[in-house]
Amino acid sequence: MNTVEFFYERVRINGKEVIQKKDVKILKCELSDVVYFRYNSHRFCAYDLKSGLLIYDNAKRLSELIEKVNGLKDRVLKIRNEKYYIKLVEKHNQDIKRYEEEYNGWVY
Repeated sequence: MNTVEFFYERVRINGKEVIQKKDVKILKCELSDVVYFRYNSHRFCAYDLKSGLLIYDNAKRLSELIEKVNGLKDRVLKIRNEKYYIKLVEKHNQDIKRYEEEYNGWVY
């Protein structure tokens, strides 16, 4: 599996939105630009790399995650073809830049 240098996950901690830097791997599924990582040492989640949108969460096995993401392929492609998706990508990139500037390059 190919490792991406980093991925920014948007989370809420104590009611405040924070961006966390994650080491992720590219998910080998029917969709491009999908990454995954393991959390809580036993669950998998998949995200759209460009927009940061969560595609699927809480899979027990990697094979289950691939199956679920492939099942959502039509929905994800429909979202990616909408004009709103471009705005999501731009907002995600702006948020990352803002957090990097705010924390002098350190993102949680």
